[in-house]
Amino acid sequence: MTALSIDRPLFRRSLSELFPKSDEKLHTFVVTTENASATVSASPDTKASTSSVGVSAAVWSEATGLFEAACDESFYDGIDSQFSRALTALVVAHRATAIQVVTDLIVNEQVSSEAASEALRCVGRMDDPFSHSDRRWLLERCLFSPDELVRDGAGSGLLALNDAHATQYIRRAIQNETDPDVRFKLEQVLARLESR
Repeated sequence: MTALSIDRPLFRRSLSELFPKSDEKLHTFVVTTENASATVSASPDTKASTSSVGVSAAVWSEATGLFEAACDESFYDGIDSQFSRALTALVVAHRATAIQVVTDLIVNEQVSSEAASEALRCVGRMDDPFSHSDRRWLLERCLFSPDELVRDGAGSGLLALNDAHATQYIRRAIQNETDPDVRFKLEQVLARLESR
């Protein structure tokens, strides 16, 4: 991983201002397997057991494998990719654990911008009411990523998610947006969500 850029501290500060309770929501612990070490988040109510840690490590391994394979794939707007289909299946099978792993990978910039952007579009299109609020939280948070592809993917994902709760974050993102193309797309997303 490269050294922190000047944008990242600003990104983290703005996230803590926008999501002040995010640190209270999740606790982080490290899962170590034979070949890798992974950070996994769990709610304070979750009882960590050997079996849940094993499931988390397996989900982590599967998710990182999906993102690695996505580097060899081309993505096109409006067309489901092999990556997006596999990611959807992972989330449906493992719900909150999978969303937490995907969130960690994207927010901590451990995956390519292209794969993160495609994942965010996919997360918005998923039809899974059980993970809706976690998916919305991820998409809202990624509106403030230092990477314009990630911000663009978050906007597209929020449009597909069709949740008016996101409009307050989209307005803030538009005010902060430096890329004119991304700002234009976010303005369109905001207009469409407000008209529904």
